[in-house]
Amino acid sequence: MELINYMQWDKLHLDGVIVLLVICAGFWQKKYLASIKLLDAWKTLLVSFVFSLVYVLLLVASKKFKVEKLVDYFISFGVSTSLYDLLLKPLIKKFFPNENNLV
Repeated sequence: MELINYMQWDKLHLDGVIVLLVICAGFWQKKYLASIKLLDAWKTLLVSFVFSLVYVLLLVASKKFKVEKLVDYFISFGVSTSLYDLLLKPLIKKFFPNENNLV
């Protein structure tokens, strides 16, 4: 029962917006930055960093930024970049082999 209580979204210290931004950044860089000669993992990392930075700056501008959540943002960024490159890309390639532009 302790595991079920621990696996709640708030207790995982993940920010859903950051996770979604990083995953979308991976798809975005694949579609729009294909001509840049750099590894896809680096492009995903850089684009997702910019997207996440804009999100945090918008939170600061709207006065909804909390310093206590900074660790959550960092954990979310790290987990979601790894999730995209190590899990999501191979799964999409496996289930959609003909869709070369997806990932």
